[in-house]
Amino acid sequence: MKIIDFFQANDWEIKKFLKMVALVQFIVLILVFLDFENFMEDFRFYIVRQIVVFVYLTFIPGLVILRILRMHNLGSAKTLCYSVGLSLAIITFLGLFVNTFYPIFRIKPITILPLILTFTIVVFLLCLGAYIRDKDFYREERNIEIILSPKILFLLFLPFLTILGVFILEYYGINFILLTLIIFISFILVFHKSFLNTAILAVWVISLSLLLHNSMVSEYIRLSDNVGEIKFITKVINDGHWNPDYPHHLYTMPAITLLLPIYVIFTNLNVFIVYKIFVPFLYSIVSIVLFLIYNNYTRNNRIAFLAVFFFISFYEFYTWAGITAKVTLSGLFLSLFLLSIFYKENKLISIIFASLIVLSHYGTAYIILFIIIFSYIFAKILKEKNFIINLNLIVFIIIFSIAWYLYTSHGLWFESMINLGSHIITSVFDWIIIPEESYINKVALSKISLSLEILKILIVISGIFLLIGLTGVIIKNRKIDSYELLSLGFVLLLGVLFIGFASGAATPDRIFHLSSYLLSPFVLIGYLSIIGVIKKFIKKFTFETPILIFLIVFLLVNVGFISETLTKDFPGASVVLSKNRLLEKGNLAEKEYIGFIYTTKAEATSIKWLKSYYDANIKVLTDHTGLSKFAYFGFENASVYRQIVHYLEGKQLSYLYISNFNIREKILSSKTLIYSKNLSSDTYLINYAKVCYEIIYSNANSAVYVVKLK
Repeated sequence: MKIIDFFQANDWEIKKFLKMVALVQFIVLILVFLDFENFMEDFRFYIVRQIVVFVYLTFIPGLVILRILRMHNLGSAKTLCYSVGLSLAIITFLGLFVNTFYPIFRIKPITILPLILTFTIVVFLLCLGAYIRDKDFYREERNIEIILSPKILFLLFLPFLTILGVFILEYYGINFILLTLIIFISFILVFHKSFLNTAILAVWVISLSLLLHNSMVSEYIRLSDNVGEIKFITKVINDGHWNPDYPHHLYTMPAITLLLPIYVIFTNLNVFIVYKIFVPFLYSIVSIVLFLIYNNYTRNNRIAFLAVFFFISFYEFYTWAGITAKVTLSGLFLSLFLLSIFYKENKLISIIFASLIVLSHYGTAYIILFIIIFSYIFAKILKEKNFIINLNLIVFIIIFSIAWYLYTSHGLWFESMINLGSHIITSVFDWIIIPEESYINKVALSKISLSLEILKILIVISGIFLLIGLTGVIIKNRKIDSYELLSLGFVLLLGVLFIGFASGAATPDRIFHLSSYLLSPFVLIGYLSIIGVIKKFIKKFTFETPILIFLIVFLLVNVGFISETLTKDFPGASVVLSKNRLLEKGNLAEKEYIGFIYTTKAEATSIKWLKSYYDANIKVLTDHTGLSKFAYFGFENASVYRQIVHYLEGKQLSYLYISNFNIREKILSSKTLIYSKNLSSDTYLINYAKVCYEIIYSNANSAVYVVKLK
């Protein structure tokens, strides 16, 4: 069975391509109009609208841009990746345009009518440009041959198994299906040779399944920095415009606070659903991009496949990055930027993706800028003339990033990065050996669960493989190419782990994850180098089995499988598989961690009630597990008071919000307890009689009290 390859639409005959774009645009207009006018209220095409609009926004503008740039014969994978990245670019830049000029005419720009009309006009103009620029291109049409083999069906089955597993876990408390999912993923690795001819599909399916198994849990998205993102996305939607002068660094990232509101408005989806499905989907594209990059560098699809597997197995990929839009989008644009420079594509798309890194995450932008400058200087020292990033591009990134953040953030993060650089330099001179306050020192000496001890060892082994691999390649080739020059910059980034806590600017697991974008292949290359030495002494040594065992164990420990099935301890960030066990049998700190990162429906209901009926002149108090939940719903009048019980004993008029964790454990916590050295100083018993509360709202899992004044 053969079908038309949509992901090579940029290679279609121009009239056929434009007819496809016009048809999708027409369907979008009809669906939005029907929904906007409340026609057919009993059946308003919700699912149809969401699917069609998602395809329209995510792929169509990018495909048209590829036609304008005359980028052809890219293959399905690269076309897919570039079309997604360029579509997101068009949405972001168009959002900036309407937000800047429409208020002049007293039009609220970030609302459905101005957006749908503007997008229709822009897509039409882009199509006109594509016809003028690319009307003479012709290539014999290529179709995809759909082979419904058991292998393909098995891969496509995994995301659906993930969704089913999350449903069973949420409603019946059974994690068997999700445990089975992890076993199936391990099965793919064991028999990876059989999947190499569908390697891109395999890495994408695995990455999407891992992302969804974390993001789909709970009706509300798991806590991360997405709390602030959702707050500001909701603000933009409610205000109908984006204010670049708003005094918060998260708000000044239009790739988050303009792009995602536009998706929410166009699709008519709840913002939490966007974070549960759309954001993880975008991050799953990174696995495809990295496979292309790794395969281009190593010329070995097995190493590329295993390197991507290593990258997506690390818990940061699915527990934090995949549900935090600034990390997701900056990571996607970073990977696309690297793809475009390594494949020496049109320089314009490299500039576009570099700009979007700046517009999506302040920290990542400065880190990548530092790495590029370091690599460029090192290339000049080595007299490497073929370094793929030229001075003009570096100057552009410097000017654009500094100008943008000085303008919108009032230089807050520019100042922070300067302070970070000063801190690193000071630390180097003060402590040549690993300093006491460094993350490496803390991890090495801290008491953690057995599962995390195993993970610690696996990461150290990975680091050793990585350094051996990169060093071995450079020595063997007796020269250093662009990939290795940039990799040295990422290795230098890992040095932050040894230099204090980086002033709180970036956590170590994020640094390790970011470094892995380029360094993952060297873990495999380093292992092969070690095996090469061993085989000189042991001729019959099998090199394949140990690395497969290592990668499988790396996955099982990171995802919490080992913790749930064998060690029965705290798995770290990957708590999905162990969530119910920890709530029932975990210690106080572990239960508090679950209460902190997840929001129940009952908790959301009580917060919404309080927001609707509270007196704005009265202080709202909550503990650490409640504060983040308030931020989700734009409630800005709540605060954590560390001596909360003593405050309430003073009989000052205030509300007290009690979360599910507080009710279950009869405890208030002033900060995250999971890493607390002294639980007694960070927790307070709830004493209803002593503090004199009066209940004003209650449901099964949360409550609101008010202090009675006597």
